[in-house]
Amino acid sequence: MLGVLALKKWNATVLPTPTSHYNVFHSLSLCLTFSLWLLLTFYCSNRRTIAISVVENAMYSHQCNNVN
Repeated sequence: MLGVLALKKWNATVLPTPTSHYNVFHSLSLCLTFSLWLLLTFYCSNRRTIAISVVENAMYSHQCNNVN
């Protein structure tokens, strides 16, 4: 869904438009959409990585406590 939206925005940016202001607005909108998508992607992947490391640390400390 997001890819289709970005593709439509990209087509609107590449195709010639009556006014340059309209073209600039669309390119800014595309840039903003892409930046937001990247931010969300990295944020979600980092959260998943942090959650996995927290769980691994908890399991490791639990094992160490059992050994001692």
